[in-house]
Amino acid sequence: MAKNRYLNTYFWSDIYIQDLDPSEKLLYIYLLTNEFTNISGIYEISVRRIAFDTGIDRDMVIKIINRFEVDGKIKYLDGKIAIKNFIKHQSLNPKICKGIAKELKKAPDELFEFIEYDEEVEAILENNYEFKRSKVRGSMRLKIFERDKYTCQLCGKTKEDIPIEIDHILPVSMGGTNKENNLRTLCRECNQGRHNKVEIGFGSLSHININNNINNNINTKGKSCKQIIGLPLNTGKEYPITDEQIKEWSDTYPAVDILMELKRMVQWCNANKNKRKTNRGILRFITTWLGRTQDRGGNNGRGAAGRKPKETKEEFLKRMESKSTKGVANGK
Repeated sequence: MAKNRYLNTYFWSDIYIQDLDPSEKLLYIYLLTNEFTNISGIYEISVRRIAFDTGIDRDMVIKIINRFEVDGKIKYLDGKIAIKNFIKHQSLNPKICKGIAKELKKAPDELFEFIEYDEEVEAILENNYEFKRSKVRGSMRLKIFERDKYTCQLCGKTKEDIPIEIDHILPVSMGGTNKENNLRTLCRECNQGRHNKVEIGFGSLSHININNNINNNINTKGKSCKQIIGLPLNTGKEYPITDEQIKEWSDTYPAVDILMELKRMVQWCNANKNKRKTNRGILRFITTWLGRTQDRGGNNGRGAAGRKPKETKEEFLKRMESKSTKGVANGK
């Protein structure tokens, strides 16, 4: 299906564009208009393909991409590119916003955090049970950079040496939040090398590694987090749930007995081994479960709305089976 990409005539009046040489201008336009682009501005494309389509030497393509990255215009990661302000310059309507949200759902965390998007898109993301993911806003990013003096907290390189990024100490996929004590400055090389792992004993940091099936304590700048329960994953390992996560979910879902529901999730995972979640999908599974329990009135007594909580499918079937057994015993 053919796609149309429109370039505003003000593009040529942009001060940044005016300072680019012809090859850089060509490549910038190509990144905005090539056939692989989508409405989120995050898509997969190889350096080889860029060089082939534009006629620019491969080494020069890499050099130009590096410049765009240093200037904060794009991010290139594992064959995928993100254009920072692509969404902000789209003509948005509800249908397009939903389409953008769908594409962002598939985007790698680092690329998602990099881009800027409209408040209308953000509202759709926040209200979509299938995609609950909030990004570190500009003011918080600046605060973290200033706190860390624009220096990578692992290798010590500064923004003068290499592009720097905001990193979640406890990864988002493991339940990490956007709170200040879970954020730090890393250079691009160190951030890419983490791959959703957490370091043991870096300075005052001591975190669990999701690859270890061990009950460890988590400590973020002197704040200890203890694992309370673990949810079985499709790999056979466990996803650790900490007391801090339980506290945060208790605030978000006040009508829900979080620990009780987590125990039910463990039972569900044990009874449905072929449906167990991945490390990347388990957090969405948990928040969706808790959100639905909250919407049904919760399970703290009679719930926040005073309603009796609705039974789960398993509880309903068990009750029906019990009734059936009693009926047979009574000769009915």
